[in-house]
Amino acid sequence: LYFVFSGYSDMAVGLGRMLGFEFLRNFNYPYISKSVTEFWRRWHISLGSWFREYMYIPLGGNRVSKPRLYFNLFLVWAATGIWHGASWNFLIWGLYFAVLIILEKAFLGRLLEKLPAAVQHIYTLFLVLVSWAIFAVEDFSHMGVYLRSMFGMAPGGLTNDNVWYYFTSFLPMLIIAAVASTPLVTKLWKKLPVKAVKAALPVVLLAYYLSPLKWRNGVLLLFNLIFYGWGEPVYIVIMFLSIAIDYTHGMLVEKCKRKGNDRGARMAVASSVIFNLALLFFFKYWDFLAGSLQAMGLTFMPVLGVHLPIGISFYTFQTMSYTIDVYRGDTRAQRNIINFGTFVTLFPQLIAGPIIKYKDLGDQIDQRDTSIDKFGSGVQMFMIGLGKKILIANNVGMLWDSYKAMAASDLTVAGAWLGVLAFTFQIYFDFSGYSDMAVGLGRMLGFEFLPNFDHPYISRSITEFWRRWHISLSTWFREYLYIPLGGNRCSKGRWVFNLFVVWAATGIWHGASWNYVIWGLYFFVLLLVEKLWLGRLLEKLPRVIQHIYTLFFVLVSWAIFALEDFGQLGAYLKVMFGMGGVPLTDGTFGYYLTSYLPILCAAAVASTNLGRVLYGKLRPRAAQAVCAVLVILGLVICTGYLVDGTYNPFLYFRF
Repeated sequence: LYFVFSGYSDMAVGLGRMLGFEFLRNFNYPYISKSVTEFWRRWHISLGSWFREYMYIPLGGNRVSKPRLYFNLFLVWAATGIWHGASWNFLIWGLYFAVLIILEKAFLGRLLEKLPAAVQHIYTLFLVLVSWAIFAVEDFSHMGVYLRSMFGMAPGGLTNDNVWYYFTSFLPMLIIAAVASTPLVTKLWKKLPVKAVKAALPVVLLAYYLSPLKWRNGVLLLFNLIFYGWGEPVYIVIMFLSIAIDYTHGMLVEKCKRKGNDRGARMAVASSVIFNLALLFFFKYWDFLAGSLQAMGLTFMPVLGVHLPIGISFYTFQTMSYTIDVYRGDTRAQRNIINFGTFVTLFPQLIAGPIIKYKDLGDQIDQRDTSIDKFGSGVQMFMIGLGKKILIANNVGMLWDSYKAMAASDLTVAGAWLGVLAFTFQIYFDFSGYSDMAVGLGRMLGFEFLPNFDHPYISRSITEFWRRWHISLSTWFREYLYIPLGGNRCSKGRWVFNLFVVWAATGIWHGASWNYVIWGLYFFVLLLVEKLWLGRLLEKLPRVIQHIYTLFFVLVSWAIFALEDFGQLGAYLKVMFGMGGVPLTDGTFGYYLTSYLPILCAAAVASTNLGRVLYGKLRPRAAQAVCAVLVILGLVICTGYLVDGTYNPFLYFRF
C-alpha cells in the first residue's frame, strides 16, 4: 500500500515538474515513526493537513475542553475513514486510529517518550500492521478470521510449510522494501495533493452541527429519509402519505376548534385515527386475519403476502396521538411541514421506539439546546445501549435459540426454564438497548426523550412491572385508550371491560399472531387479580416473595411471547411445569449452564440499578475517568463483536 500510493504520488510530482509545478510532499517515511501520532504526520500528509485545516481547527482544535477535544478527534477520524471508501471496514479503520490517538494524547504519549526508541518503533509498527488488516479486508467474516489468526486465536498453528515457502521466496524483496521505507533511499518521496476531498460524505452529526440553526431540521429530515429509505425504499411513500395526512388534519382540527366547530374537529380527529388504524391493519394484520379465516374455511379474504413496513407500529401511533393532542388542546398544530416531518421520521427512534408523543417533543422540534455536556451524555447513553444489545442480548440470545430449536422430547424442566430465562434477558437488553441508543442519539442532536425502561425486573408486582416496562407504550395506551374508555372512574363491570380491551390491544400491537393476543390477555388476568385482591395480600409479604412472584409470572409470559407455534408453545409450557414425564435435568443443561453462567450473572446484575448506585458514589473526577474508559473500551469491544459475529437479531423488527 505504501509503495503503490507513494509511487503514484512521486509520478504525479514528476509530471507536475515537467509542466512547471512543484507539489508539496505527501509521504515522509511513515514507517520510521515512533508513535501513531507521528505516523499520521508522515502518512498521506495532504489528507491529514486538509482535515486539520478545514475540519479539526474550525471545530476548535485542541484549544477546547478535553471532552470537546476528543469529540473533535472522533469526528475527524470518522470522516477520514469514510473518505477512504464506501465500506464499513474503512469507518472502523478510522475509528481505530481515533481511539489510538486519543489514548496517546491522554496518557500513552508521555509513557512512550520514556521508553527506548526501538520499543517505540515496534509499538507503532505493530498497531499500524493491525490497522492495515482492517483496511484491506472488506468482508467482516473474513476480517474476523484473519485477525484471529494473526493473534493465534484460530486453528492452524504458529507456522507451516507455506509460510516458509513464501518467506524465503519473498525475503529479498521484503528487505529491499524495508530499506526503501527509511531515509536511506536516495530520493525524497513527493506528493500530489488530493483534490476531491469535498466529495467525501460527511457523517450525519458533522452535517447537522455545521448547518445554521434554521436549517437543522431540514438537514435532519433529509438524513431521516435517507436512513428510512435505505431499509424501506418502496414503502417510504407510506411515510410521506402519513406525514401529509396528519399534518393537514392537525391544522384542520385547530382551525375547527378556533371557529367553535367542535363537531368538525371531532370528525377530523376521527378521520386521522381511521386512516392510521386502517394503514396499520392492512399492512400488519390483513394476512393474519385472512389466514385465520381461511383456517376456519372462510375464503372471502385472500392472503396478499403484504410486507410489513419498518417502524409502522411506532410512527402510526405517534402521528395518531398528534391530532388527538391538538384536539385536546395539549399542543398547538405544527404549521411547518419540515418540522412535522422531522418529528415523524426522527431516525434515532423511528424503527424501534420509544414511542414519542408530539406534545412531549413539539417545543424541542421548534427549538432545542445543544452543548458539549449534553452531547457527551448522549455518547455515554448510546454506548450503554450498544453494550446491552451487543454484549448481553446477543450472547444470551444464542442460548435461547439453542433451547427453542430442541424438540420437546429433548427438553428437561431445568433446561426449559434456563431457555426462558435467557430469552427474558435477551428481550430486555435488546429492546432497552435500542431505546438507550435512541435516547443517546437524541441527546447528541439536542433532543431529550423520556426513558422507556426503568429496571423492570426488580419489580415486586405485575402492576409495578408494567410501570417500568416499555413505558412509552403503556402510557400511550393509558392516555389514548384506557382513559377515553372511562378508565377506573366507572362501574366495576365497565372497568374490567376497559382493562380487557387495553390488554388485548397491547398484545395484538406486538405482532400479528394469536400468541401475542394470549400474552396480552395473560397480563390482563394477572393485573385484574392484583387490583381486585392479590395486590393487598402481596404488600403484607416479604419483599423477596414479591420479587419471586413477579419474576415467575414474567418468565412464563415470555415463553408465551416467544413461541408463535401453538403446538410448540403447549409442549414447552408442559415441560416447564414437569408434565409428560420429562427429567428434571441432564448433561445438556449442565453444559449450557456452566457455559453461559458468567453472562447470565452479568445480565442479572445489569438488570438492577446497582451499577447506577455505585457510579453515583464516585467523585466527579473519578466518575469522568471511569466513564471515558468504559466508553472507549465499550466501543472497541462492541466493534470487535460486530466485526467478528454474524448473530445480531433485531427482535422488535416484527413489531
